[in-house]
Amino acid sequence: MAEYINFVNGDWQPASKSTVSLYDAGFLLGDGLFETIRFQNGRLFQPEKHLKRLHSGLNIIQIKLDKSNTELISCLEEMVLRNDVRSGLLRLMITRGKIEGTPWNFTGIPNVYISIRPLTEEPKDPVKVVFYHEGKYPIIRFNPAIKSLNYIGNMLAKKNAEKEDAFEPVFFNRDRNVTECAIRNIFFIQDKTLLTPNIELGVLPG
Repeated sequence: MAEYINFVNGDWQPASKSTVSLYDAGFLLGDGLFETIRFQNGRLFQPEKHLKRLHSGLNIIQIKLDKSNTELISCLEEMVLRNDVRSGLLRLMITRGKIEGTPWNFTGIPNVYISIRPLTEEPKDPVKVVFYHEGKYPIIRFNPAIKSLNYIGNMLAKKNAEKEDAFEPVFFNRDRNVTECAIRNIFFIQDKTLLTPNIELGVLPG
């Protein structure tokens, strides 16, 4: 299989040579956001909605991105064309940029990264899940929610679920309302009605 090509701040780089600066705020501090965008048969799935959520989050954490949606979508589409993947996932990452000058003084511009991967095969049979109180994990709950690069709480819960031979952990809050999974949305079908957790719980609009 050919090596994947990544987008790194305007440059197209083979995966084996793609690098991130040690002084990138996303690497040092988890200071940034991301979006995971599905594409099927070479076509992006609702990129405008992903970018709307991205810009909402960037405004909240005060990162000013000097790229239009048209430019970003063009980069995403070219990413698909440059890689031999017909259906998969794109990960668009925006960080505050390189830390320059005195500590906590961000004088650089935001960094933009895009990576790609094919879809993984989903289980065809029912799977085991475990329910965890989200208060036991360092998870960001903020309304409106942001898709932060900091996923330490989610990953810790995922590791604990694996120890219980579970496919995915499902979080609930102090009011015992189900909120989300560690790396997936959750929804229910009841009497032909689709039910999802309320975004007022601090979860992302999936």
